[in-house]
Amino acid sequence: MPTPTFFMNSFTVHSASDGWIESNIPLYIDALMARSCAKELGIAPTLRMSTWAHDKHPPPDYPYTRAFSAHSAAVQLYARSGQLATADLLFTRGKLPDQGCRLGCGEDESMRHIFVKCACYQQWRDEACEQVVDKTTLK
Repeated sequence: MPTPTFFMNSFTVHSASDGWIESNIPLYIDALMARSCAKELGIAPTLRMSTWAHDKHPPPDYPYTRAFSAHSAAVQLYARSGQLATADLLFTRGKLPDQGCRLGCGEDESMRHIFVKCACYQQWRDEACEQVVDKTTLK
């Protein structure tokens, strides 16, 4: 076989992992972004959710404009955007030395722990449940 005498153009796309990309650059970039996003979410799945593939229309503003309190709306907004300052998130970001519950129940503090499982928060959950029942009974 003779030695190849051709060279790739200096503007041909090249990837260290995939080599020369000779066709369908937009499709390759989409796949590369999907792999990158999946890798990032695989490392830290609780920090946020991937939104690049979602519908671009804004979400309904019902949870925020019709919430019973501004605090409830703010908690929902922070929780959905991955910014609710739970101990596991702050530990991951290097802001706390451990991810234990700050009320002292001994378990790891996550959103699920606070809103569903934590015995220390149970009184507040019961009060909120009573308020919801009272307000919906009147309707």
